[in-house]
Amino acid sequence: MKIGILHPGKMGASLAQACLRNGHDVFCALNGRSETTKTRANSIGLIDLGTIGAMSQEVEVIISICMGGGVFPNAEEAIKHGFTGTYIDANHVGDKNQEVYLREMLSRARIRYVEAAIYGWPYPHVENPNAERTIYLSGKHSAFAHRLIDGDIFRGSICETQETAKDIKRWRENRDKDKTMPHTDYGYGIVEFHNVLAVDEAFIPGWLERRRKVEPHDYTIDENGFYVNRGGYKFTKAQVTEAPERYLNLSPEGAPSNDMEFHTKLEKAMFDCIHAYSNVYPEAKDCLQWRSDAHVAVYGIGAGMGMHHDNAIGGASENENPIYNVVSGSLVIYDKCDGGELYFRFIDKRFKPLSGSAVFYPSSYMGSHAVSPTSAGMRISYLEFFGQGTRSGQTRRI
Repeated sequence: MKIGILHPGKMGASLAQACLRNGHDVFCALNGRSETTKTRANSIGLIDLGTIGAMSQEVEVIISICMGGGVFPNAEEAIKHGFTGTYIDANHVGDKNQEVYLREMLSRARIRYVEAAIYGWPYPHVENPNAERTIYLSGKHSAFAHRLIDGDIFRGSICETQETAKDIKRWRENRDKDKTMPHTDYGYGIVEFHNVLAVDEAFIPGWLERRRKVEPHDYTIDENGFYVNRGGYKFTKAQVTEAPERYLNLSPEGAPSNDMEFHTKLEKAMFDCIHAYSNVYPEAKDCLQWRSDAHVAVYGIGAGMGMHHDNAIGGASENENPIYNVVSGSLVIYDKCDGGELYFRFIDKRFKPLSGSAVFYPSSYMGSHAVSPTSAGMRISYLEFFGQGTRSGQTRRI
C-alpha cells in the first residue's frame, strides 16, 4: 500500500521503517521540515511529496505522529485536500477531549479512523537493541492497521476491551511511574534518584589522582586577561578560583582496568536514571536522542557554582552545544564535605544528595540551580547532558 508519515521524526521514522519492511511504499511531506528530518527521511528511503496536500491525494493511509500544535493542522490539511483513506492517529497522548474531537472530525469527513499509541523507544535503540516497542491500536479498523505495522520493529497490540489505545498507554506510564527506581520528585522536572550506585569511597582519591595526571589544563588566558576553558567560556581569575575543577578525560587509553570498570558502572547508572526519569516524565522521551560524553566536577574548599542553567551559551557564542541539552544529570560520587548543597530557584528547594544518588532536572532555565561553596572536605559529581537536535562529536545516541 501507499502510506504517508506525518512526520518522520525519530519515532515517525521508526514507524516508516516498520511499514517499509512489510513491503509498503512510504511517503512523507518535507516542505518546511528541518534538515535533520530531511536527512533522516532520505536515509531510510522515504519518497518526498512536498506537502500534506499532495500526500493526501496520493496515499491510501496516513500515519500521523506528532504532538502539540501540529495534531489538528495535519488532519485539517488531509480533509481539505480530499483524503479518503485510513488515518492512524499515533499522535502524542494528550488531552482526552482533544483526542475525541480529532476522531469525530475525521469521522465526519468519512475518513476511516484508527487510534494508536506507542509505548517504548525509537528504532534502533543502540544501548538496548531489545528494548520494547509496542503500538497499541483501537477502533474497528485496528486489525487493518495491525497488518501494516506489526513485525520485528513494532509489536502491534489490538485493544480487546473498551479502553482506547491511548488509555492503555496512560495506564502503562502510570504503572511505570510507580515501579521506577526509588526517587523523590520535587516537581518542575527535578527528580532525585536514591542509591543508584554503590561507591567505594576509599577508591575515589586514587582514581581522582590518576585523572589529574592525564587531564590537560582547563584554561588558557586570552589577550584581555580572561580565563577561557575548553568549551570557549570566559571567566575572571576570581571566578576560576571559586569554580570546581573539571575532568573530561575519564577513560584514557591505557587506564587501569578498575578505572575503566568504574567508568562503565557510572555510565550504566546514568543510563538507568534517564530511563527512570522518562517514566516519571513520559513527555521527555520525545526529546531524548543522544547523551553527551561525561565530565567530572570536583569541589574543593571554597568551590561552588552560582545560579545558572545548562542551556546558556553566555560568553561562548561559538559553542552552541548547550542549546540542544534537554535534561541534565548529576551523580554524586563523593560527598565528604561541609556545604555543597544544591539549590533550585523555581521550587525554592535546597538539598544535598548523598554519595551514590543522582539528580536529574531540565537543562533549560526552569532547572536554574546553584551549588553552595564547600567550607571543608570535597564533593565530586559525575555529569552528563541528554538532548536532541544537532550533535557534536562529544555525544552518543541513547
